[in-house]
Amino acid sequence: MHNDIEPHAFAYAKRDSVSTWELIVLPAKPFWPRVPARACFLCGDCCINFRDVVCDDVDEWLSQQTCLADSSIHQAMQNMVAQVRSSQAVYDNGIAPFVAVCLSCDNYLRTHKECPFFSGVQTLLWHMNTLEEPHGVKIDKRMLYGLCVRLSRVHSGKRNYYMSLFSQDEQDTINIIAADRHNASKAQQALLQYFRRTNKESFLLTSADIAHKMRQCKFAAEHEHGPNVYTTSMWKQT
Repeated sequence: MHNDIEPHAFAYAKRDSVSTWELIVLPAKPFWPRVPARACFLCGDCCINFRDVVCDDVDEWLSQQTCLADSSIHQAMQNMVAQVRSSQAVYDNGIAPFVAVCLSCDNYLRTHKECPFFSGVQTLLWHMNTLEEPHGVKIDKRMLYGLCVRLSRVHSGKRNYYMSLFSQDEQDTINIIAADRHNASKAQQALLQYFRRTNKESFLLTSADIAHKMRQCKFAAEHEHGPNVYTTSMWKQT
């Protein structure tokens, strides 16, 4: 039986050999120990220790995300769940289709009960582009910085699939944060500089707190690079 299903299953893996996509959707258990690792459905990072989450639970999370219906990450998750159901249906062993969730994301999942549920990757993208929290709850910056590390990793030539769903400027910012994750002020500065570039130094900000952060960002950049940093080098990046 194993020889009968092997070519069909690995056909899924060959569709995307440069990212962790196939390790998210490929059924692993029939191939132990040949395929010992999975990629986490929530963050895309490769993991050996993980928890199974049934696709019905994932469908429930996604159905609540009406405000993210047009998001590329939301749509990618929907497509991957459909692919998981299709690939795992091959075995017809009575086990409900499932995805793997790494231990870091499992802890995040257990401690974030807000509705709708946002994955760490979705929360990161939201925060990068608004400097706000999706549910008005203070974000653990250590979690965000650790997530940037997982997004920037390359395993055996495979990039994190979710990284490809960020713009190039967002990817560059994530890589900077990952490199400076032990220096909270530099990591925060990278976030603020990205937000400032994206919003073209707009005065139309959503809160006094964000305006204060923007002033701090400007003062820090001018102290490091000179008073004309935002009228020269920063504009060239946009």
